Amino acid sequence: MRSQIPPLSVFYWSEVRDGKRTLNHRWFEHGEWHLEPLFERAHREPQWGGTIIYRRFSPNFRYYYESAYDDRYYGDNTKLWFLGQRDGRVLKETAFESVFSPDSRWLAGCHQTYNDKIAFFKLPQLHETVISVRPYTYSHFCGWYPDSRRLWYGSWRGWYRLRTDNLRGRPERLSKQEYERLFRDWDLLNPRFRTDWATLEERKVFYCYSLRGQARARAYPSVPASAPQLAVRQSSLRWRPQVVEVQTRGGRRYRVVSNRDERICLRVAAVSDDGRWVLVAVQRWEEMRQEERVEWRLYEVARGRVAHRWTEEEIPSFVELVELGVRALLP
Repeated sequence: MRSQIPPLSVFYWSEVRDGKRTLNHRWFEHGEWHLEPLFERAHREPQWGGTIIYRRFSPNFRYYYESAYDDRYYGDNTKLWFLGQRDGRVLKETAFESVFSPDSRWLAGCHQTYNDKIAFFKLPQLHETVISVRPYTYSHFCGWYPDSRRLWYGSWRGWYRLRTDNLRGRPERLSKQEYERLFRDWDLLNPRFRTDWATLEERKVFYCYSLRGQARARAYPSVPASAPQLAVRQSSLRWRPQVVEVQTRGGRRYRVVSNRDERICLRVAAVSDDGRWVLVAVQRWEEMRQEERVEWRLYEVARGRVAHRWTEEEIPSFVELVELGVRALLP
């Protein structure tokens, strides 16, 4: 059975050693795990509990972006790594929460200090363009169109669109219909290319997309990522059953699994591009140990059965990224 399941790639940070952490690429193929360390970075303890960190891989897996808010490191807390190189490059402007374009040629996000600016970086040269926009932007509301030539953003007075071939030009205001498309169209809902994940969850349209966007999956109702253990703890807290659903771009829908009979929390970690496989993180609160445990289950979608299971020792509880059905992610 192990040889029949699709390749599984996992990216995660190692434990702190000698003041450093390593970003690892670990993949499971033909029944065996393989490991490739990518690069190291100094471990920085947050100055206060509210420190926010954003991390993203580019769609072509050539770049890794990280941004953190920490007063002690202000000015060098936004970095970009070229995978295969050991040292990250500090971005001149602090694009606090940025997102890669679908073609991996741009990195763009709202400025950390000035809410009326959006910072664009052209890759791989990292040519920088900072655009002043009026009125002020919502710092968590921006995203790319599938053609990678346009970026939409929200402001206090409406929603607008910028073109990368004319960044200094006048922003186009979105019509009501164009705004509604942002929360309805298949390609525009992909969270890999937008920053407002909380809004997607509130609107109940948050999906985990496959690498090339041909399939997507979700567990609903969703559970806030900030307090997963509260939803799975066996106590007097309200507990709601969930369902995992897989959809394909062709219109097929599959109800894969329900936790109606188990007090567990389901989170979709990855779905294969053909929609045949979905990886689900199963979180369970153990009263005896007073801790949360995670088991990873790979489901064969059409049959609705578990094809393979992994433990927390094999796949860390919190990973940067998981992809299914991709044999070689790195160039």
